[in-house]
Amino acid sequence: MRWFIVYSSVILLVPISIAAPTTPQNSITKDGLNEEWYPVPEAYPRLNSVPFYPNNTTRITNSTSGRGSPDDPLHSYLVLLHNNETRPWGDVFDDIGFAVKKIELHGSGFHFEGEEDEDHGHNAFEIDEGTRITTFGTHIRMFTMEMLESEAESMGGLDSIAEVSKNQPIYGGLYGVSIMPKHSRQLYNATNSESTFEKRQQQQVLSGNQGEVQTQRGAPWGLQRISEANRVPPNVGSGPTGLDFTYMYDSSAGKGVDVYMLDSGKDGLLSLEVIKADLGWLTLKFIKIGINVEHVDFGGRAKMVFSAWGPNHMYDDDQVGHGTHTAGTVGSATYGVAKGVNLFGLKVLDSRNSGTSDGFAAAFVRALAMHEQRRKEPGFVGSVISASIGNMPHVPAMFNIIQEATNRGMHISFSAMNDNKDACSSYPGGYSTRLPIFNVGATDINDNRAKFSNFGKCITMHGPGVSILSTTNRNNQGSNNLDGTSMACPAVSGLIALELAKNPNLRFDPAGMKRHILQMSLGGKLSGTSGGDTIMNNGIKNR
Repeated sequence: MRWFIVYSSVILLVPISIAAPTTPQNSITKDGLNEEWYPVPEAYPRLNSVPFYPNNTTRITNSTSGRGSPDDPLHSYLVLLHNNETRPWGDVFDDIGFAVKKIELHGSGFHFEGEEDEDHGHNAFEIDEGTRITTFGTHIRMFTMEMLESEAESMGGLDSIAEVSKNQPIYGGLYGVSIMPKHSRQLYNATNSESTFEKRQQQQVLSGNQGEVQTQRGAPWGLQRISEANRVPPNVGSGPTGLDFTYMYDSSAGKGVDVYMLDSGKDGLLSLEVIKADLGWLTLKFIKIGINVEHVDFGGRAKMVFSAWGPNHMYDDDQVGHGTHTAGTVGSATYGVAKGVNLFGLKVLDSRNSGTSDGFAAAFVRALAMHEQRRKEPGFVGSVISASIGNMPHVPAMFNIIQEATNRGMHISFSAMNDNKDACSSYPGGYSTRLPIFNVGATDINDNRAKFSNFGKCITMHGPGVSILSTTNRNNQGSNNLDGTSMACPAVSGLIALELAKNPNLRFDPAGMKRHILQMSLGGKLSGTSGGDTIMNNGIKNR
């Protein structure tokens, strides 16, 4: 089944084939749509159903060599070197037993924007029999190639090799698209007049270093929820899809913190046809796609630095606007938790919100290299990786990469994903009990665990994740409502940034930061949880 995003005064996904989904769903009709703000109609399709998230097999099963058999299959592998392996790549491959020649990188490989590829250890080699090897990484060195299963097992026993893992698919943590309200949005500006943006001396209790509290009138509900102790009234103004709430936060606003968004790409333009089908009443328009770094709400603080699909796809299509939306929740002026951060986009998901573990690993390499460079510069405040990504099986190489990033002082949050199952079965968030990282579940405006949100002991905490309003890739001033743990994860990333700006002693201490933010979170507020039973809070509780 194929899906297209459609837009008029509402946004939803429309199936245009006659193939039935594996699980029966309610039909969607114009008359059946509830255009009120709450609840989101049960008829809305799940975005992470099989038709919308087909496995991205671009770098998993792309061989035409004819090698392999049922007893010894051919796979794409991600190979991680030991930290003490510093020899040139040619020497490493000689030791493995490969006679290689260096070849030119082609346009569909990894791309490190604004840098020479070799600055990141990014090279391409070819074995005599034609197998291609792609290397990347300086602080963490790895390569990808196709091998027989037996060859991979043998390679894993070499002294220079730390891990050999099969390349696996990964997915974005988006659950659904909410109804777009018909009323227009007004852009909030952090430098607006006193009528919309108040500066107040300390009147609430702030955790950590106490500073001036700023108040944003006209905020989305999620921002109000993380800055007060009690449940947000759901019937305020136009409800949870609107900008009728109030956000209070420390004046530091995460200024100067670097947040690396591992997500989908920048902005492009996608032409959609008018689809008649059974829903001919909808009118389709041109929409921007990907992380829209030109959105006015980012104020020039966002840029792209990596693409897993090469320079020609740095600004490729994103049919939902997943990357733009999550970046907005971290650090946009109107919808962001931390309005002063630097946002760096690393494209690891394609237009279908899927990718592969080698692209994910290469993005970590890029983020870690930037972190190591920028931490030496005057005024460095800290680094956060925000990855609304999951549903990957256990990949030992990925565990090691994430562990190395935390060891070097990077703070990391993942989305717990949207399958209403044990979160410990979905990686990389499932590593949260073994590493100082956050694995974030989603709640709605009534402080209920979202019906789709994963659960269990691998949930670190919960954040707002239903009817979340944030920036869109549709235009440079627009907004959109999305649902999912993907929406909760960047809220925690923004909170980490706020606390980094206030607590320099935690700058390189992910374990200490995790304890600190858990201490600020609120218990006894949520319903339907079983693990991670607190909701995030920025420390402003007395109102």
